[in-house]
Amino acid sequence: MTKIKYDKKDKKLYLNMAAVFSILTIIDWGMLNCEDVMQRVPVEAEVIFLCAIWILCILAFGLWVGYLDAVFYLKRLQRYGYEVPENKRNYNKDLQKLPKAENVVGNMSYKNYDSRILTILTGMIVAGLFLYDIYFLYRYSGFGKDIWFFEGILILGTLVWLFMGISYARQISDRKYKYDVEIDFTRKNRKNLIDGIVEIIVLLLLTFPFIEVVNNGVQYMMRAREGK
Repeated sequence: MTKIKYDKKDKKLYLNMAAVFSILTIIDWGMLNCEDVMQRVPVEAEVIFLCAIWILCILAFGLWVGYLDAVFYLKRLQRYGYEVPENKRNYNKDLQKLPKAENVVGNMSYKNYDSRILTILTGMIVAGLFLYDIYFLYRYSGFGKDIWFFEGILILGTLVWLFMGISYARQISDRKYKYDVEIDFTRKNRKNLIDGIVEIIVLLLLTFPFIEVVNNGVQYMMRAREGK
């Protein structure tokens, strides 16, 4: 069975919840930046507000991602000629039971759109990291042979991005991969645009601290050698 991921009710729910948590985030942020309010509340409450803003931000971000994922999914259903369901439970969440729209032919001209964008994005990041690896080697060339240990760590990080980009590039093929609205049990689902972008953002958030740690490690060893 190919499951229906989202319906109109899911889309509306994600939108409403995302809006609510976004407003709560703004209110919390406003209170934290209002000195008159913070001076009147106990320290414990201030800590709660500070912790809450991170939780609210994460929830708001996740809900907006879910909303966008639902929007793009329902558009894919339309593109493949399906009627957009109001409630997927009316069809037991089974895509095979979802009726086709009358006199509509699915538009296949945008197939691989998601995979191509994700491949280009990761390709640009890989190119940037590769250039940084060269710059890093040049910047710390006076460190001696030991610099290759740190350079190898950076290259390993670049390879992680490269392998992810190759994975996206492979998913461009229609022979082995398909969209999640296609009924075909012989092919795997390709990564959709929203999920791929979230994956890239998360890896970027890990990459920047990783590079900073490597730089700090080199600088620490250089200071240790100089006796500082």
